[in-house]
Amino acid sequence: MPGSQTGFTLLEMIISVAIIAALFGLSTVGAFQLSKQLNISSADTGVINILSTAARKARDGSGQSNWGVHLPYDDSTRSLNEITIFKGLSYALRDADYDIDYPFSDSTLFTTVSLSGSSPSSGDDHEVVFSALSGQTDNYGTITLTIFGDERVVSLGQDGIASREY
Repeated sequence: MPGSQTGFTLLEMIISVAIIAALFGLSTVGAFQLSKQLNISSADTGVINILSTAARKARDGSGQSNWGVHLPYDDSTRSLNEITIFKGLSYALRDADYDIDYPFSDSTLFTTVSLSGSSPSSGDDHEVVFSALSGQTDNYGTITLTIFGDERVVSLGQDGIASREY
């Protein structure tokens, strides 16, 4: 028809933009929550896998040596950016040619680290050493991780087996 106008009214445009903005906002919140859950899950699983790898190397007699894990968290901020698996009696006496470094999110806080076994903690629990062939450790205990305000506890037994506490 001549003279009839087609197109969108201002009200229709405002409603369309509002719907698109709401959908975008909901998807952003959902993506953030998913990312948060993945980071929380990967942090404690990552620590468990790293501890288990070092214990397995010791049990397998790899390099005919003890193997350990160095947790170089900052005593003030309680964060770190990598964890190292090492070969040797301690991190200080290690054979650095065998170091395996794993990057780690500095948004994960090592809130409490108590790996002193049956001895009182000295507060400097930065490494765990697993004995060659047995995989046992004198550095057993717990590590409490805080990720986005959510706490997770990783337990390490004297037998060198790491697990998540629920």
